[in-house]
Amino acid sequence: MSLNIKFSDYSIDHIKDYVDNKLFLKLKRLDVDTIKDLLELDVDFFKNQRGVGENAVNLLIQLKEYIVKNEDRVLKYVQDKTKIISIPREVFDSNFLHQISSVVSTYCSFFKKTEHQSVVEKYYGISENKKLDYKDLGALFNYSAERVRQLRKKYLKEIQIFFENGVDEKKKIRINESLQNIILTIKEEFKDKGCIVLDDFKKYVKLNFNLVNVDKYNNEFYLLFDIIGFTPYGKLETSFTESSLLSTDLNTHKTFPKIGQIAIDFLKNKCIDISEEELIIKIKKSIGVFENYQIINFLKRLPEIEMFDKNRFQIKFHLLSRASDKAYRVLSLKGEEMYIDDIVNEINKEQSNHNLKLYNRESLTLPGDKRFKSFGKTGFWTLKDDVKSTEIIEKLIINALYRLDKPSSLKQIVNEVKKDRANVKESSVHILLSKICLKTLDNNYILKDWISKYPKLEIKEKRNKIKKPNPPAYRKKQLEDLVTYLEKKEENKEYASKIIKDLEFLDEKYTSQSFYKLFENENYFQKIMENKSLIVKLKGEIKVFEDQDVYEIINQGENSSCEFKETLRFCLKEQKKMDYVEEGVLKTIAAFLNTSGGDLFIGINDGKEIMGLDKDYQTFKEKDQNRDGFNKHLDNLIGKTFTNSIYPLLNIKIYEKDSLDFCRINVKPKLGDGIFVIFKGVEHFFIRRTGSTKSLTKKETIDYINNRKI
Repeated sequence: MSLNIKFSDYSIDHIKDYVDNKLFLKLKRLDVDTIKDLLELDVDFFKNQRGVGENAVNLLIQLKEYIVKNEDRVLKYVQDKTKIISIPREVFDSNFLHQISSVVSTYCSFFKKTEHQSVVEKYYGISENKKLDYKDLGALFNYSAERVRQLRKKYLKEIQIFFENGVDEKKKIRINESLQNIILTIKEEFKDKGCIVLDDFKKYVKLNFNLVNVDKYNNEFYLLFDIIGFTPYGKLETSFTESSLLSTDLNTHKTFPKIGQIAIDFLKNKCIDISEEELIIKIKKSIGVFENYQIINFLKRLPEIEMFDKNRFQIKFHLLSRASDKAYRVLSLKGEEMYIDDIVNEINKEQSNHNLKLYNRESLTLPGDKRFKSFGKTGFWTLKDDVKSTEIIEKLIINALYRLDKPSSLKQIVNEVKKDRANVKESSVHILLSKICLKTLDNNYILKDWISKYPKLEIKEKRNKIKKPNPPAYRKKQLEDLVTYLEKKEENKEYASKIIKDLEFLDEKYTSQSFYKLFENENYFQKIMENKSLIVKLKGEIKVFEDQDVYEIINQGENSSCEFKETLRFCLKEQKKMDYVEEGVLKTIAAFLNTSGGDLFIGINDGKEIMGLDKDYQTFKEKDQNRDGFNKHLDNLIGKTFTNSIYPLLNIKIYEKDSLDFCRINVKPKLGDGIFVIFKGVEHFFIRRTGSTKSLTKKETIDYINNRKI
C-alpha cells in the first residue's frame, strides 16, 4: 500500500524507458496513467483484453516485479526526471530587470534552433547594449523582416504564458518566486491605469526596487513591457504631449491619445483653470462612455497639464497659444485691473523661464479682443466678465471729491481715493481727472457740475490734440525700392550695411535710421544675425501693395469678393480633420474663379478675428507641422481638384500677426467657360453671390456661362 502511495503522483510516461513500446500503448488504452495504476492492474483482467497476447502479459508481470524489487531506484529515477528547476537558480543580482533578462535567455535556450534563440535575444538587446530591428536581424540570419516578426511574435507569446503561469512543466523550469512576486506587484499597480507615462513608470521602479540610473535599462524595460502586456505608443498621430506613453490595456489603447488631444485643446481655449467635472464632460461628449478615474489619472500624468486646488486643471502658462490668452490668464489670477506694462512683465517672466520670445504691449492686441475692457485711456485693463467695471475708478474719484467738497489738488484726490482702494495708481487718477473734471489755473480740480458752484474760478482751456500725419510718400517708395533690390539678390537676402550703401543715394531722406526702421517690418523682412552683422531677407515674393491692403480687406469683412475660413481641414465641431471642411475651401476658390475673383483667408473667423493655423498644423505629420507642411498640403489639394491651368490665377501667401499665422489665397477670375469641380462623383459649378458661395443647376450654369461671354 505504501508503495502505491509513493507512486500515485508519477505518470507512467516517466518510466517509459523501462516499458516495451507495445505494452506501453496497451496500458494507455486501458487508462493506466500513473505508476500506481500499473502496479494495481489485475493480470487476469489484462489477459482478457482484446489484442493482449501471452508476451504482453509476461512483460507486464516482469515490469511490476521489477518496480517492487527496485522501489528506491525507480522512485529516485522518476523524481530526478520530474524535478523542476527554479530560474534564476541563484538570485545573484538584486536588479530584477537583469533577472528577467536571465530568465528569458534561459527559456530561449530550450528553442530547437539556436538562431531562433539569437533572434529573440538580439531583438531585445539581452546581454547587449544594442537592439537589432527586424531588417537587421533578417540580414544577419538570412530571413525576411516579416519572418523575423513572426518568430518574435510566436516566441513572445510562449514567454508571456511562461511568466503568467510561473512554470513550464515540459521544460521543467519555474520562475524564482521573489521575481514572480515583483512582476505580479507591478502588474497590480498599473493594471487599472489604462495609460501611463514612461517617466512615471521609471520613477516607480527606482523608488520601490532601489534601482538607480534607470535610464540605462531601456532594453530591459521594453522587454518587461512586452512580457506583462504594456504597449508603447511609439510615434503618436497627434502632438499633444512630449511624453512617452504606455498603454496597459489594448481595449482602450486608441482612446487615450484622443483624450489627451481634446483636453489640451479645450484647456488652451479656456485659458484659465476649469473643474474636473467640466473637463470630464467635455471629453466624454467626444469619446463616449469611459471610466472617469482613468481619464483623470491619465491627465494628471501629462506634463503639459497642471492640477491644483480641489481638482482643477489648466494648461501650463507657456503653452497658451496667443499673447492675449496669456494676458487673460494673468488678469484672471490677479483678480483686479492691471496696467498694460505690468501685464506684459508678468507674461515675460514666464516666457523667459522657458526661453520663449518676449512681448511688448502691442503684441497683446487687447483692444480688439472682446474678453477685455479698458479703463478709458489710463492703460489699465480688466476682464469683461469681471464684476468690476471700467467706471469704478471714476466713481471713486467722484466720491472722493464729494467728501473733500472743495477744489482739490491731484495729491489730495489720490489720497482720498486710496482710502477706498489702496492699489489705485496716481497716474490712473490723473488721466481720468481730465475726463470727469475741470482743471483750474492754480492746478486744482472740480467736478464739471460744480462750475456754477465756483463761478469765480478760472478754468484752464484744453489743448487741441495734434493729429499724426499720414506716412510721407517717400516711405512707400523706399519700401518698394528695398523689395525690388532684394528680389534681384540671390536667395533674396543681403547685409544691411550693403543695402544702405547701395540705396541711400536714391533719396536724401533714405537715411540709415529710416532703413533700420523698415527692416523691423516683419510682414516683409526677416532679420538674420551673422556674428555681429545683420542680414536682411525678403519673405517670399512680395508685392508691396498687396501687403499694405491685406488688413484693410480683412476689416471690411466677408462680401462677394472676400471669405473667411477658420481652418483648412480641422473641424471645430468634431475636433478632428474632416473632408467636408476642405471641400468648403475648394468650393470658395472655384466660386471666385467663376465670378470676379476675390480673397479667401484661412485662419480667420467670421468675426474678423485672427485665430491662426495651429489646429491645421497639428493634423499633419510631426515634420510637416509648419508653414511648409500647410502649403504642401494646400498645393496637393488644389492640384487634385483643379487643372494646372488655374495656378497662374492663384497667389497664396502666409502672413503672421501676433505670433499667429493666417493664409491668404488671392484668386483672379478665369475667363471662358469657367471651372467645374467634382465632389463624391458629382460635378458642380460654383459662383459667388453677395457673401456666400452658391452651386448652380445645369440650366443655370449654361445660362451663366453664356451671359458671362457676352
